[in-house]
Amino acid sequence: MTPNEFYGWRRINLLSTLNAQYIDVDAHNGENILEIVECALSALIKEKIPDPNIIVWSGRGAHFYWLIDPTPAKALPRWQAVQRRLIDITGADKMCADATRVLRLVGTINSENGVKTTAEILNRIPFNFDWLADQILPINRLEIRDRRTKITPDATKAISQRKVRGSIFIRWHLIYFDLYKIIEWNWPKNSIPADSRCRNTILFHLANALSWFTVSDSLEDEIRSVARKMTPSLTECQVINYTSSIVHRARMSAEGEDEHRYKYRRSTLYRLLKHLIPDGLLAELRAIIPDELAIERKHQFDKQRREGQRRNDGSIMRSEYLSVAERRREYALSSFQNGETVKEISKKMEVSIRSVQNWIYKK
Repeated sequence: MTPNEFYGWRRINLLSTLNAQYIDVDAHNGENILEIVECALSALIKEKIPDPNIIVWSGRGAHFYWLIDPTPAKALPRWQAVQRRLIDITGADKMCADATRVLRLVGTINSENGVKTTAEILNRIPFNFDWLADQILPINRLEIRDRRTKITPDATKAISQRKVRGSIFIRWHLIYFDLYKIIEWNWPKNSIPADSRCRNTILFHLANALSWFTVSDSLEDEIRSVARKMTPSLTECQVINYTSSIVHRARMSAEGEDEHRYKYRRSTLYRLLKHLIPDGLLAELRAIIPDELAIERKHQFDKQRREGQRRNDGSIMRSEYLSVAERRREYALSSFQNGETVKEISKKMEVSIRSVQNWIYKK
């Protein structure tokens, strides 16, 4: 059973909610599973990572679960980063980094050795996902912000010239769902017809986006699943041929230190798919957009962020300031018309006499 939740089928694009971080440590060639689990727990303690909530003894190994509060699917890139970190620390099965992973259910019998699956509960209280991620990942968000404040002018200039901001995994996650929106807009049945000139191009970019946030060992299955739904006119052999270079590059990246996966600039992706993106759809997209729109959105975001910061610092917007000033002027004028003197009004409102005179005699 998969610990995470999906809308229908167990596929990345149908991911609904993330419910746990987990790893799978196996005993091979007659190794003692108790010793393996102890080594994994010792490695976690050494890295100051919280103990898991549950250890499930599967018959040939053990599963560690860190339960998390229900977390939306948009957190998938960071969730996978946590998974990869846990795998590196404990030497667990690399396939665990897959959000669609299925794990043996407690109470079932392992058919290979007849052992019943049991569980050991260490802690019943789920973790907050962001807090847990900060404990596990080498650099948390606060440290990243601290480093940015100490960055040199030359480094600041270099960062400002980068085409991609934020996590590249998040970027490709957004591209993937933008492609789905493009398909839904142009083909309401979510199935690209055989006579469409865009069929192979869209499948290629869907597969490439998947390669950035899907474990390489399960990438082919994900691609075939997407192709069966989106491009049913293609045979499985054709799908494999069209996307073989993507799978190959993903495996090379997973096995080595260098990055081999295809990278596309925002402007390139938009140019390739522009004819499928009318104005009504463009407003809904996050990643496959023209550079000028991205710049405009960033300016709007920065403006809202600055206004929010000013509010936190005690400042108010100019429109609010003018509104308060007008109400104070009306109050002073009303008091004067009711027979109060300028000096009395000044004292009551705790302002200067000159301010009251300006309010009263303002034309």
